[in-house]
Amino acid sequence: MKVLSKMAWVIFSNRLHVSVLPVALTLFWQMALRLPLPLSYYVMIALHTLAGYWVNMITDQAEDVFNYPEQGRVFRPGSSWIKIGILACSLIAFWLALRAGWRMVLFGTLSNCLGLLYGLQIRLPSGREFRIKSVPWLKNAYSALLWSAGLILAPFVYLKVPLNRLVPLVILISFLLVFFVELLWDLRDLRGDRQAGVCTIPISLGESTARLILHLVNAAACLVAVASLVGGVLPPSYWILVPNAVASSVIVEWYVRLKDRQLASHLYLLYGGCVIAIALGIDKLSSSPFIVSKSGLTL
Repeated sequence: MKVLSKMAWVIFSNRLHVSVLPVALTLFWQMALRLPLPLSYYVMIALHTLAGYWVNMITDQAEDVFNYPEQGRVFRPGSSWIKIGILACSLIAFWLALRAGWRMVLFGTLSNCLGLLYGLQIRLPSGREFRIKSVPWLKNAYSALLWSAGLILAPFVYLKVPLNRLVPLVILISFLLVFFVELLWDLRDLRGDRQAGVCTIPISLGESTARLILHLVNAAACLVAVASLVGGVLPPSYWILVPNAVASSVIVEWYVRLKDRQLASHLYLLYGGCVIAIALGIDKLSSSPFIVSKSGLTL
């Protein structure tokens, strides 16, 4: 058990598990979009995300001193390892994007720039400093938009195919789901954000209000999904979002009562992965989730 615990903290503290998120979310929405994406695409977005989060560890040092434990840390801000890791992941992701053409390279560069702006101090012409991460609501919406619109649009850019009619709906549901998770993280990071002067929804409005907003966003995502399912817009496998909404509401009530939410926040990601795995299993039983393209079998 001690070995497993150490391994878990190495994965969590170095954000290694976050690199799986874009892969899992893309596979989840592939049940509706059905795009012929090769394995190299998933490797590219995983490496791209990991490099971005390691850069985020450097820009967020002030609050992370309180928000993240040192246990299991290998890639520390200022260390050679994190610089080597960022460079290696970025170069491999760039090479994989380049194989798809300069259009994908430009899209990835834009995504990187927008992601970098999230944590940077920006000096305005007036002389005041502005940081997206320090503005309540904006920080959550900005991150949720990158994780929804960026993630959903990327496959279309990669494959050079036109957008289909499901894209706006998928982006909307993704936005609400990610906003929910971002707000969970704000509750987890309450102490560190307050110490670092980062103003978030729980800090500006209080934990009780943040808890209410979590329930409202969770319900909104569920209602949009149900309306789409009843209307026959989404495949039946997305009914998994209904029990997920019920479970998430229970998790919120458990989560807000915890004194230390660090481990619970990571466990929620694992829970989300299980939900996606179940949905993919249901989809596989109802119809083959694999598409054969000219270049061979793809996911």
